[in-house]
Amino acid sequence: MSAEIRVGKVSSIDYPSGMVRVTYPDMDDDVTRLIPLFSSEYAMPPVGALVAVVHLSNGAEAGVVLGRPWSAKLTPPEGFEGLYRKDFDLTPGQCYFRYDAAGPESLFHNEGDSAVEIQGSQDTRIKGDRTETIEGSTDTTVKGNCSETVQGSQTTAIQGDAQITVSGKLTLQVGGCTVQIDGSSVSVTAASAVRLNAPTLSLEGTTVQINGATVNIIGGAGDCAIMGKSLVTHTHTSTAPGSPTTPPL
Repeated sequence: MSAEIRVGKVSSIDYPSGMVRVTYPDMDDDVTRLIPLFSSEYAMPPVGALVAVVHLSNGAEAGVVLGRPWSAKLTPPEGFEGLYRKDFDLTPGQCYFRYDAAGPESLFHNEGDSAVEIQGSQDTRIKGDRTETIEGSTDTTVKGNCSETVQGSQTTAIQGDAQITVSGKLTLQVGGCTVQIDGSSVSVTAASAVRLNAPTLSLEGTTVQINGATVNIIGGAGDCAIMGKSLVTHTHTSTAPGSPTTPPL
């Protein structure tokens, strides 16, 4: 079976069926019937686009559009040895995938919005470094559990405010130290020591309790008052020298 290859222009498009009609200016503007594109991808050429068509020997109108050949009016957006590039928009540069074998390096570029939908699981493995830059905002929702393991160091720099809301219990553990926070209490446990250092420290509560085998309170100035009695300025009286004194006054 022989075939004939012709070059014509798209005259009309049937988008739902993925078929086009092609006219041949060198054949008195003869127009084919609707013929398919030779591709499993959906990328319809525009009306007026130059296309190559294979016509079968069993009819002048039966054929298949091979695609759009490069021409003086349709030139590649870029080209060199080892380059693969697929533009998804009729205007080059709007949305495309490119691969450079010299790198090797691949790039997906999109001028508009982009979405990834995966019904099953996803596994991403990066053996080198990774850099992620988001110039706008980001919103992440995890409906199940979330686990992250960092085997090296980690640094987080926040230029603005930060807020963490935990409905359950929050536990922070570093070596032998543990900080545990739930809905009503905060617990700090240290293997060696806990130090608070500030120009002013304030502890307020209905009950403040300090327990320890040794308790040392050292200050250059100040006072301690319990039930209105000052540790520094309270006095005692006695009926005679050497006799028992009264409680603090």
